[in-house]
Amino acid sequence: MASAPKRAPEGVEIRHQRSCAQHAGRRCDCFPSVRAHVYDAGSKRLVRKSFNEPRHRRMPLRDRLLEAGGWRADATKLVRSGRLRARDERTVEALLQRFLEGAERGVILTSRRRPYSPSTLHRMRQAAEYRLVPAFGTKYPSDLTTPGLRRFVETLLGEGLSPSSIANTIKPLSAMYRWAIGIGEATANPCAELGLPSGGRRRERIATPEEAGRLLSLLREDEVALWALAFYAGLRRSEAIGLAVDAIEFDRRRLTIRRSYHVESATINEQRGKSDAAWRTLPMVGSLHTILREHLVRSGRREGFLFGPSPEAPWAGQWGPVLRRAYQRWDKAGEQRIGFHECRHTYASWIIAAAARSGEYVDIKELSALMGHSTIQQTMDLYGHLMPDHLDRHERFLSTFLDDFGTAAS
Repeated sequence: MASAPKRAPEGVEIRHQRSCAQHAGRRCDCFPSVRAHVYDAGSKRLVRKSFNEPRHRRMPLRDRLLEAGGWRADATKLVRSGRLRARDERTVEALLQRFLEGAERGVILTSRRRPYSPSTLHRMRQAAEYRLVPAFGTKYPSDLTTPGLRRFVETLLGEGLSPSSIANTIKPLSAMYRWAIGIGEATANPCAELGLPSGGRRRERIATPEEAGRLLSLLREDEVALWALAFYAGLRRSEAIGLAVDAIEFDRRRLTIRRSYHVESATINEQRGKSDAAWRTLPMVGSLHTILREHLVRSGRREGFLFGPSPEAPWAGQWGPVLRRAYQRWDKAGEQRIGFHECRHTYASWIIAAAARSGEYVDIKELSALMGHSTIQQTMDLYGHLMPDHLDRHERFLSTFLDDFGTAAS
């Protein structure tokens, strides 16, 4: 939420999200973006710059407006001296920038008519900045062809990028074309028939319950609960970091997931997460119940965010140091490393193993709901190989039925 000044400096825009209460004449309840512009008389176009990088997410609106005003003053001098010119708004770079700005404001939606998540926007901006703009930025959308993009993909494979990294690189370009076709600025999507490589490495690292206990015992005290939420509740990293104290119901042994926090862009997401199923209520097992209680006693938290320097500040710094601290401690103890997302996969595998051990079969729909997956197919693709052979079960059921029927008929 921002307390916006009544008036922005000349040439600077405060751009509120579509859902912001400001549009209804009430106090702003969003994180507005800031954009400055200078008129280039030579090209008769505007030179624009947005102030929405990750570092700006940690700055008050007033400071961003001051920075935008300073940039505009410098840019005005550069335009007058001929050292700065407006870019061609028809290029791939310009179109990508317009697409990403619209997606960040929530006016350009996914193919499922939902806003892009902060983590997806962060990955798309990185792909655009480091790979797409250097390769295609000065070209026009009509210049890009499917054969040309295939050669680009082959180059990325030659550089050692994994299939999933290549898919993340192409994603913003494909989404941009889909949007551009809808507004009449492109006629075809060269990414549609691209045929991206598959065969990305499946995360197979699954810890046993005993191993998980040892790994947690080696962590720093204030980080045990964070990893435990992945091991014992299957939370995504953004969901664990964004968890609030009031989302924990110790009496009912329930966790309510209604918020996430993206570390890289310092963005709190209180809308739906990766899918409609991401917001969910989860059971809290005894081990997690104990760990969370101990964490609250140690931290003294009674409200606000469970992790972070204060109840109002969800996180400080980047994720890398947390991961390095855990790896250093595990390496020193001779334990095998495990990634945070692999802890989440471990949780799912335990559910399947526990059901099999008791002679039952996991309801795939229930498992999908617990994991917050958008579709049952996604759950089957990830964990189907861990489930007992259902063909043997159906063979026994059918044989028993037919034997009973035969006995009754005789």
